[in-house]
Amino acid sequence: MRETFHRFAEEKVRPHAEHVHRTNGDIPEEIIEGLAELGGFGLSVPEEYGGFATGGRATTSGWWWPPRS
Repeated sequence: MRETFHRFAEEKVRPHAEHVHRTNGDIPEEIIEGLAELGGFGLSVPEEYGGFATGGRATTSGWWWPPRS
């Protein structure tokens, strides 16, 4: 799952990230739709990180990977 989200981020998010960030723009619909297709909106975020889930790290593994320099 981690590799799937990483590949999605590299291929679909990265090309738009700086523009969206610098212009405070909307996230392109293709990214929203892609995340939905991957099941990204069904993942839970633990309470300790501002979410509602109590399932711990396993529920967020699709969203986290070590940063690359």
